[in-house]
Amino acid sequence: MGTAAKRIGDVVGRVVKGFGGCNIIDLTASSDRSVEKGTRDTKKVFALVLHQMACCHQRRDPLRSYLGIKAHYAILPDGRILQLHGVDKLIWASHGFNNGSVAVEFAGNFPNIHGKWWKGDTYGRNKVTAAQIEAGRCLVRHLVRTIGLRTVLAHRQSSDTRENDPGPDIWYNVGQWAVTTLGLSDGGPGFKVGSGKPILDAWRTWGTSGLVREAEAEVGFQTEFNFEEGEETEDELWRGEPEGNFEGEVPFAEALRDPRAKGPGIYTLFKGGKRLYAGRADNLQRRLATHLWYMKKHDANVGDYAVKLTPLAGADPSKLSRVESATIRHWGTRTQGGPLTNVKTRELEVLPLSTEAWT
Repeated sequence: MGTAAKRIGDVVGRVVKGFGGCNIIDLTASSDRSVEKGTRDTKKVFALVLHQMACCHQRRDPLRSYLGIKAHYAILPDGRILQLHGVDKLIWASHGFNNGSVAVEFAGNFPNIHGKWWKGDTYGRNKVTAAQIEAGRCLVRHLVRTIGLRTVLAHRQSSDTRENDPGPDIWYNVGQWAVTTLGLSDGGPGFKVGSGKPILDAWRTWGTSGLVREAEAEVGFQTEFNFEEGEETEDELWRGEPEGNFEGEVPFAEALRDPRAKGPGIYTLFKGGKRLYAGRADNLQRRLATHLWYMKKHDANVGDYAVKLTPLAGADPSKLSRVESATIRHWGTRTQGGPLTNVKTRELEVLPLSTEAWT
């Protein structure tokens, strides 16, 4: 056995004992750190969001090939649970549920209640395995013990493009099981956030209804949601995290150098870590250069300010306006005195601003 393989084996042995029988493999030291968007207080994490990958049922080297998945955990067909990121890490995996939740992805492309798969010819027509179900339940119990988990959710409840996420098989056998057996909450009938959709009644009774047998008899597939594995589209990013997929607040000079700033998008200005202003631009680089010029003109300390960008490639003015509005609704208010605004008279606080810097 090679040195690397032996190290992995040693880790697995330690983790299995520590987690009371769940086969959880700790890969947090090897996973893609760019997926992590910050650190949070685990006392504020209360929910587990169930996902299906809609692909990737079997991979040759699962201990390496799932390292870039945007989730805290991944559950393989053989029942192994991969821990990819610590529970204290914020990941944009579940849209409006991100801040208070842990995400778990089940490897595979699973059918809807009509027995249809998403792009089955391309991504496979898989069934959830008994080992995955048992592993999912074990993970729920583990999180109840370790972080006081009290809620289990479906990704469809936070995004209208994830209608079959995680699908009836995973929900009934893991999510509904947790509600019925352990007393966890799923928000109740009709619960959703943002553009999401409530859990289907058919999902809640899936294993006891005739629908499951009808679905198993059907063949074919249909497109229920259009996304690439593990990725959020630019249009969806703001729904869960309005400021989008960017590396936090950066100095003006660094933002200006980023090639993504040459196109349209949304930006937020900060001073001392406090959000001051949100705006939109057809060309982020040009708009930021105007802000920078205005600050220097009035002898402001540019080092006190930072900017966070949401590049939105190809966005038209209507989309830019919608995303700007969503950002402001999420973080603040359009009226003076709020924590975030686009009012043109106070954003940099110390400067006698005119509209020339903001239009």
